[in-house]
Amino acid sequence: MDRMDEAVKYLEYYGYLKKTLGTRPEEEVKKAIEKFQTVVGLPVNGELDDATFQKMTKARCLRSDPAAMTDPAAPIVGRIARYRLKWNKRKLTYRIKNYTPDLPEEEVDDAVRRGLQVWSNVTPLVFEKTSAYSDIEMSFEKYGHGDEDPLDGPGGTLAHAFFPGPGIGGDVHFDDSETWTVRSFRGTNLFIVAAHELGHSLGLDHSDVRGSLMFPIYQGYTPNFKLHKDDIKRIQNLYGTDMFLVSWIVQDMVVQDTVVHLAGNPKTRTSQDATAAFFRKPKEGVRRFVVLS
Repeated sequence: MDRMDEAVKYLEYYGYLKKTLGTRPEEEVKKAIEKFQTVVGLPVNGELDDATFQKMTKARCLRSDPAAMTDPAAPIVGRIARYRLKWNKRKLTYRIKNYTPDLPEEEVDDAVRRGLQVWSNVTPLVFEKTSAYSDIEMSFEKYGHGDEDPLDGPGGTLAHAFFPGPGIGGDVHFDDSETWTVRSFRGTNLFIVAAHELGHSLGLDHSDVRGSLMFPIYQGYTPNFKLHKDDIKRIQNLYGTDMFLVSWIVQDMVVQDTVVHLAGNPKTRTSQDATAAFFRKPKEGVRRFVVLS
């Protein structure tokens, strides 16, 4: 397979070109290359130059790129999915079904926990780890593993995830052919990939904003990671912000504690029983519960 054939296959796979059995017009391929160059921040010339082809060889997520979702000619299902698929509840369960041999289990647990916390820090979402069937099931897989999208071995696709929904919806599959690492520039950083894929699990598609977590091409380990404002805006469009975390939290907490009303005197209230460990950083100077009244 020559370089152009590889490029066309890539452009088909990631949504820039429709698959066809017949001869494809050169102008169609050129426009697809221009879209790809726009997404990845290269000079737009429609040519398969060295820089463009090199970008196509970079490690990345399996899901299609944003060009296919924002194209007015793209299927309506794709365009709706980018913005509207979401969970209809705020408390979600997750399970890690198996572990990579590359890391101790506790480091995998921590990387996933931090990946979830990226999103819970800016939304009302709460995540509970379970050992039983969960909303979000995560596993390390190789090649064909029972869904329609086989993994491809070392390099290339690092992982894939499914939009919210029943069954396989929300699940994440990491390619166990990669060398997974944490807090290291070597190998593939599990925290960054997990946070990205969990964005898909929550309903986000790829972003064409370079530097955002949901950009489709793997950016590597970032020591002092901060969620991009584009990611924050998009996830809050789906689930709202922290300020809407009101009596719903009170109902889910397990202890008897002081509830601080923004108007009126503090009262004591007993909540329903719950056993979840919630991934939410307490706000400095604010008591445990805040209820708008």
